[in-house]
Amino acid sequence: MRILLTSTNEAKQKALQNIVDRFYDQATIETISVDSGVSKTPTNDQEAIQGCWNRIDLAREIKGDYDAYVSFEGLISNHEFGMFLYGWCLFVDGKKNKYGLGASSQVMVPTFISSKISADVEFSDVVKADYPSPHLSKMSVVGSNGLFTNLSYTRVQEFEDAALCALGYLHNPTNAGDQRFVPQK
Repeated sequence: MRILLTSTNEAKQKALQNIVDRFYDQATIETISVDSGVSKTPTNDQEAIQGCWNRIDLAREIKGDYDAYVSFEGLISNHEFGMFLYGWCLFVDGKKNKYGLGASSQVMVPTFISSKISADVEFSDVVKADYPSPHLSKMSVVGSNGLFTNLSYTRVQEFEDAALCALGYLHNPTNAGDQRFVPQK
């Protein structure tokens, strides 16, 4: 099985590799870096999921046919309880033309970080500049959520959770009649 991941991000690659072996024998993962077409840090589920679809559509145009396509998109959400950080996974079965979506758990963002976030600022840049952590050198893998939880819940785990939800749904035979087909352009 050939899988195309729409990112070259190390945490996303590790997460996908850790999960794919649970569902497929001898899967190979290739990567391509493509733009999501949404803000650098989406602020709602709709925008993040649209970013996943945009990445997959663009990757398909550039690279052609694969057995599967995977996209991850991190985001923040704001509500009365504060700001939270989490991620989505979109897994598209290129052979069956069906897809599964899954989201991760959410991690609270400290108010001294959330108060500095705006549409023109990249979330991770604020964290790198203003969050005091002995783990900053590992941020490319552990992510902001890894820093906020003192490595209890890393970015790799965030995207593993999202991928497990997407693939678990897609591979559950009970869901076969309810599976979603990839929208046609």
